[in-house]
Amino acid sequence: MKKFSYLLALIATGATVLASCNKEKTPVYAEVPINKVSVTSGDETIVGAVDDVNRTVTFTFNNAENFTNCNITIDVNDGWALTYPKSLTGVDLQSTPTFNFTDPNNAIVKYSVKFSSNAFPIVNPQKIQIKGLNEGEDLTVDNTTKTIKIAFDEEKMDFNNIELVFNDGALQTGATLPANLVFDFAQGNSQPLVINLGGERTYFVILDASKYMKATPEQLGFLDVSVNFATADQPWLKVYAAEAVQALPIPCVSTSIDTNWDWAPDWGMNLYGSANPRAWEIATADGNHYDVGHLDDIFSFPGDWTGDRGTMNCFGKIVIVTVDASKVKADLVASADPVDPVAQQAVVATSGWTRTDALDYLIKDAGNVIFPGKDWLYRAAITVDDGTLGFATPALKGDKYYDLPFQTEAPYAPDDDEAVKAAAHESLMNSATTEITASDMAWVCGWLVRNGKSMGVHDLINNDHSGYVSDNGVLGMGWSTNFYNVHNLVGITYDGKIAFMINEAGFSNWDGQPGYVDVDNGWEEATNAGFNYRGYSLKQMAWMAQRLGWRNAAALGNSFGEAPDFLPSLVVNGKSVIEGVTPTSTSYVVTVKTK
Repeated sequence: MKKFSYLLALIATGATVLASCNKEKTPVYAEVPINKVSVTSGDETIVGAVDDVNRTVTFTFNNAENFTNCNITIDVNDGWALTYPKSLTGVDLQSTPTFNFTDPNNAIVKYSVKFSSNAFPIVNPQKIQIKGLNEGEDLTVDNTTKTIKIAFDEEKMDFNNIELVFNDGALQTGATLPANLVFDFAQGNSQPLVINLGGERTYFVILDASKYMKATPEQLGFLDVSVNFATADQPWLKVYAAEAVQALPIPCVSTSIDTNWDWAPDWGMNLYGSANPRAWEIATADGNHYDVGHLDDIFSFPGDWTGDRGTMNCFGKIVIVTVDASKVKADLVASADPVDPVAQQAVVATSGWTRTDALDYLIKDAGNVIFPGKDWLYRAAITVDDGTLGFATPALKGDKYYDLPFQTEAPYAPDDDEAVKAAAHESLMNSATTEITASDMAWVCGWLVRNGKSMGVHDLINNDHSGYVSDNGVLGMGWSTNFYNVHNLVGITYDGKIAFMINEAGFSNWDGQPGYVDVDNGWEEATNAGFNYRGYSLKQMAWMAQRLGWRNAAALGNSFGEAPDFLPSLVVNGKSVIEGVTPTSTSYVVTVKTK
């Protein structure tokens, strides 16, 4: 009986053991999906740093810049499944930076993918600022294209002196910047910024001034004729020509002729050109010509015009040339002897003032003052410094030239006594504290568009010395309004170009041209564009320059009024842009040559 009891116990124990052996074990899975993961971009493979708490995977590359075509190697823990990306080759992790998994219970778990590359040293664009503005104000960064874009605002920024400030946190640890972070966009609207982080990382600082570009040459009726002038390796050189321009503002709406200055009625002194006498010669004490307010439209310039001004259609050839300022170096070439524009071997050359024996014009070339100008005088000038074109109002103090600040009022009245004039002039000279160090400099006929603003007659008078009455004054001899004369302009555009403009000599109905007969030049004719002439006034050319986004525009020379045989010229690759015109020698030329 005891044997039997023992046997039953043994059988029971064996059954228990057998049952225990046949029961399945509960599997134990990792609580996280990723054991190891790496990403290959180009020739660079990086193992990811997995943060399971924040569910992120960070890949820190040295040179990779594009993550739209990556190859992935991933070791997923048991019980987990990778559901995105579905393929591990050619994966666009830049557009969709995520890994999706399902856990052992079939729940979805997402990990964000982050990339860091020494190729992108900027990690927080909001920590970058334009000096004088707030962090991130008017500035955006695109690491993909490696651009820093500045939304230019004339009221808040200096086009020629924009400084970037990188505050703490803007860059990756270890990144270093160049010593100079000041940009002069007269040298081009896209400029390199090299940041060093495991090698040179080049960004481009781009000035976006599109809001100041009101029209294109094509929109004004110009055609691109660059193929006739530019060589195959000059895609940055553009030449535009027009035989007519529609709806230009009327240069003068005065219907009265000042007989005291109507010295040449055949020049069309009414609406065709107006006598337009020199401002400070007419402001004489005898009152014969004194118009203290210059209220008559005979004196107006585009800065005085309103939006409801009458318009007219203009006819005759006019040419615009632009070059990318970053591709060329500007120069001012002068001599005590006349200078031939064609002989300069330049991409572009345009003439300055005519050379005469009585030249009293400030000209400085390569650091040498060839003609000093007259003592006590100041007026607008073009400057060139190390290949960069600029503008200033130089005044001589001692043996140095200083840039006068913009004057909103005349320094003194024409009929003030000499003591008052002398004191006012000394005070004005003392206000000029910025020395002009440019190696090249020359007076111009008029600075007609100044820092984006069209100048009015008072602006021009107040910023050219009141004692200066030579015929090359911007208001001189009626040339600023009439259609006869040839004018040439040079300027800097908001989109980083050096620009030139010239017109073909015109004529009016007094010339006896076939089909051109006398007409009533009254206001009604002007409003209805009933002029009977061919040509463009300087004022209309200045208006076009401002519309085309010229930030600065200066008139360099003009025909007839300066010398009977002088014609301004504009030459591209040795060829005059005005067919049939032989360039005339001049006192100086402005050129651009390939860097």
